[in-house]
Amino acid sequence: MIYFRIMERVIATLLLSVSFLSCNQAQTSTDLWRSAAEQYENADYRGALINYQLVEAEMVSSELYFNLGNCYYHLDSVAQSILYFEKAIKLNPRDRAARENLSLALSKIEDPIPAIEEFFLRRWVNGMSNVIPPFGWGLVCIALLWFTVWMLVRSVKRDTLRQDKFRLGVPVAFFLFCLFGSYMAYQNQMDSDYAIVMEPIEVKVAPDSLSAITRSVAAGEKVLIIDQLDAYYKVRFVNYEHGWLPKPVLRRI
Repeated sequence: MIYFRIMERVIATLLLSVSFLSCNQAQTSTDLWRSAAEQYENADYRGALINYQLVEAEMVSSELYFNLGNCYYHLDSVAQSILYFEKAIKLNPRDRAARENLSLALSKIEDPIPAIEEFFLRRWVNGMSNVIPPFGWGLVCIALLWFTVWMLVRSVKRDTLRQDKFRLGVPVAFFLFCLFGSYMAYQNQMDSDYAIVMEPIEVKVAPDSLSAITRSVAAGEKVLIIDQLDAYYKVRFVNYEHGWLPKPVLRRI
């Protein structure tokens, strides 16, 4: 009995300690955020950046990444600002302010690589997947599935399955479209293979320091990582050209 009482006291003490530390951490983050916001309003962007970075060590959110992007933008750190605006959009694709500020930051890239326009259908689906989160797409899929099953059962009971083929095809088509939209929204939210080039660098033909150079790329360019070997990443640029870049110059979104 004495042993169990001691264990109960130890567990209770540990729980109280964890609760205290959690409350203290939340209070610290709130104070840092408030200080950073005041410094930002007073145009002390470097001080605000330091405090937001301290908050980042304890939590992540689209709003925090947006604020970090703004600080870097005002400090003329173009690549860093693009990285954090992209991070904010990844967590919240419907954040218009982050998209607008990202466009401003992208306009500061020196000699940007011209992008090849995506096929209009893929661009439209990507746009739709950003408007509705994966959970929303999932709810629509479930609703359409239940509606289709209800129509099918109704047609079977009435013995009008042949006549109702077209009517059944419409919700099935919408269900497949929403299923694809849900997949695209999930991929856009979870994809971590995109990265930002953090400094001007020369692109290599092969993962070797002595390899031939194909072109130079400016800081702030967005690339897709498709392979890696030793200290290099093989990347694809927005114009669908490929090349190898040293790993340290890239930061994943």
